[in-house]
Amino acid sequence: MIVKAISKKKPFMFGFLLDYFTKEQDTSPETYNILAPPEALPQIKQEYLKNYFQYSKKRKNAVVCSHEIISPHPKDAREVTAEKLYDLAREYMRLRAPNALGFFQVHLKADGEERPHAHLLISGNEIGSSKQISLRKKEYQKVKQTLKRYTREKYPELKHAFVFQKDHQLKKEFLNEQSKRKHQEKQISIRMKKPTRTQELKETLEQGFNIAKTQKEFDQFLEKQGLVKYKRGKHHGIIDSKGKKYRLKTLGLDETYKIKQKEFIIYETRQAELEKTRELQRELARELAMEQTLEPDEFEEWLFYKEHAQNL
Repeated sequence: MIVKAISKKKPFMFGFLLDYFTKEQDTSPETYNILAPPEALPQIKQEYLKNYFQYSKKRKNAVVCSHEIISPHPKDAREVTAEKLYDLAREYMRLRAPNALGFFQVHLKADGEERPHAHLLISGNEIGSSKQISLRKKEYQKVKQTLKRYTREKYPELKHAFVFQKDHQLKKEFLNEQSKRKHQEKQISIRMKKPTRTQELKETLEQGFNIAKTQKEFDQFLEKQGLVKYKRGKHHGIIDSKGKKYRLKTLGLDETYKIKQKEFIIYETRQAELEKTRELQRELARELAMEQTLEPDEFEEWLFYKEHAQNL
């Protein structure tokens, strides 16, 4: 398991994180020390805000809340269920901040892959108190050891314990495991002389960049390939037909897409200007044709009307 803590210092993060945790999720959330029902997000948000504004000491750079994540080690992912994660979240909350407000939401997928993990929102101060939720190094170490022991005793099938944010060696092992999977995929593709899914997508998008002259044409090209664009924050990406997400940055096409977007705008602007010019030419041609077919008296009348049309 990986336990990661991210401190937040702005009150608007209560609502932002609650929305992020619960958006399009199949699992039901759980609460800790919160009076409102788990699904009543507006009331839950108000409880967090009330506890902060009425009781917390307003200090510069003070922690308003903490976003913490419990995620299985890749080798244990198949053994982890939503029920186990909620149980571990409750136990972690009891050890970490028993007198704080807590909200838990389990996500079963990450980037389109089966990767269950739990998000926790912990208030920065205790309920009805100005006391900050803060643990010293030795106290946090004790929390870690107790949680590891609890996990091993209750869930022996989870053999790879916990990785905490400051456990650099174990965290490195987790990241190496991800790199190892990517390396294995690459080696298999080399042996079979078949490109990886990442390589296929990159080649497909590069083909689209070469064919499309406008953003609409590029979007139509993606649709024919069974691909959909998405944007998360500043990052652009692609979702394939299986629902798996790929960031353009990961594909090495982030900068290429930014340049192509500018080219789309330039081309579309030029086309609009060209269309205006063509319309003007067509109008002049119609006027010339009319001049040539009118009798002298009719021409004078038409010319007078044309010059004074705006004032009539």
